[in-house]
Amino acid sequence: ANSGKNKMNFFPFNPVDGMFIDFLEKLFLKNQYDIVQVEYTTLLSLIHILPKNSVKVFVQIENRYSILQDYFFKNKNNSLYADYIIENAKFTEISLMNKYDYIVALNNNDKETLGQYLDKEKIVLAPFPILDSLTSVDDQVRFSKDQVNKLIFLGSQLHLPNEDAVSWFAEEMYEQIYTKYKLKLYVTGVWSKNFIKKYPNIVFTGYVDNLASLIKNSIVISPIRLGGGGIRAKVLQAMAMRVPLISTALGSEGITDLKNNENIYIADNKEQ
Repeated sequence: ANSGKNKMNFFPFNPVDGMFIDFLEKLFLKNQYDIVQVEYTTLLSLIHILPKNSVKVFVQIENRYSILQDYFFKNKNNSLYADYIIENAKFTEISLMNKYDYIVALNNNDKETLGQYLDKEKIVLAPFPILDSLTSVDDQVRFSKDQVNKLIFLGSQLHLPNEDAVSWFAEEMYEQIYTKYKLKLYVTGVWSKNFIKKYPNIVFTGYVDNLASLIKNSIVISPIRLGGGGIRAKVLQAMAMRVPLISTALGSEGITDLKNNENIYIADNKEQ
């Protein structure tokens, strides 16, 4: 379903690599498992080869059809082709989830949405953790507006909304922000060489050993425009490390008690 002009992986349900299936087969023959947990939309199809006697759990970190809806909307594409892609992904995604014994949702919105398509009794709401090792409870990263010297985006290119977010921010407003405030943008995680070459004024850090030292004196941004449910770890991470966060409404979706200009800044367009 991918044409040359399309940037999205429109159908994320392609067969998993055969070597990985062979590895799982050996694992399941060697050991018995009471519970098998699967995460990520691209691995939903593993339900077909999971042990029959195991309880099969899927953790819904995102739903791809919702991301596709936002993608076509942002690109002003309301064609029949767009409807075809969205409905095809939605049908496949829901059908595969229906085969699991339990679905773990990360927020109430997702639980209610999934309840329209799945047996509500098998949808479980679970908290989203931030590891103690990735948080700071001392003054190491305490924010001072007089010392702020950079912007931070937390996340890798592997998650499609992240790629869209960085591209949109870089192309629409980064130059003006840097000219006015001299705040360099640092982007963590894995990004392709071709993507990095497109934006020479952005610092792509790769894996960061000490996130606290990078976030110190920064403002974290989450310019997410493609939804999909779940919870953005980057939002919780910024809060855990007590630095300011500027996010779109979609970027902060699923987290209760967030109030604009009180514990988060919400900005949904370039001007904001």
